[in-house]
Formats: sequence, C-alpha cells, structure tokens
Amino acid sequence: MDPVYFLDKASISEIGDYLEGAAERERESWEQTRILSYIVARVGGCEAETAEEFLPLPWDEEDEDTGTAEVDPDELKKLREEAILIEKELKDGRYTM
Repeated sequence: MDPVYFLDKASISEIGDYLEGAAERERESWEQTRILSYIVARVGGCEAETAEEFLPLPWDEEDEDTGTAEVDPDELKKLREEAILIEKELKDGRYTM
C-alpha cells in the first residue's frame, strides 16, 4: 500500500484490514518458528506434548471454531456492492496499492 495513502487518506477500517492481512501473511513464518522451537525444546527435555501446547499462538483458538455462523443475505449484498465500488475506484486510478 502506498505510504502516503496509508498515512493520510486511509480510513480506520482500511488500516485494520491491512494489519489483519499483514498478520495473516506472517502466520506461516510463526508456524515454522513454533515447530523449530518445539523440536529444540524437546531435545532439551521439554515436557510439552505438542507444538501448540509448547507455544500457543492467537489463531490456535480461532482454528477450533467450527464456523457455523449464519450468513446474513443483506450483509452479503452490502459487501458485494462495496466491493464493486472499490473495484471501480481502483480502475479509475483513485487509489494505489
């Protein structure tokens, strides 16, 4: 994302979405770090049975959710309309990413 846009024009919700995306992009790296740390700790005598037990990460609890929430058709329609508007604005060159 363009730093000027991020610092001067981005809304709070856009910044939140960007930060969530950045955290998601780093997830694989954290998973690798957890596994390697767990292996080293097990060799050193750690008693944790799993890597998740050894180093819990915030998304471990999220993965346990079954995701059975109902989708609100009105909210879905609103999100699709917003996506179309954003797509048009990106095509017009209003925003840079």
